Amino acid sequence: MYKEPIGFYASITWRNHDHMDWMYFSFGEYDEETGLDSYGVNDERVFFYTSPAEIQLLANGQEDWILYPASIEYVYKKEEVNA
Repeated sequence: MYKEPIGFYASITWRNHDHMDWMYFSFGEYDEETGLDSYGVNDERVFFYTSPAEIQLLANGQEDWILYPASIEYVYKKEEVNA
């Protein structure tokens, strides 16, 4: 098991919509050759690549969606994502 989280799930809402989604954010890097992030998570499961330091920026609405930091659930094993 990893000592540090490999990513997290969080609730987001899209701008101008009331719909909320539960999405996975990876702390890894995308590997184009394998289609996986650096922790072995399939890119199709990754909504967004980020770092722990960028979470607050994402919550400030710099994207087309808004992240709700209070909803964050950290992930420590790739199996938690690929399930």
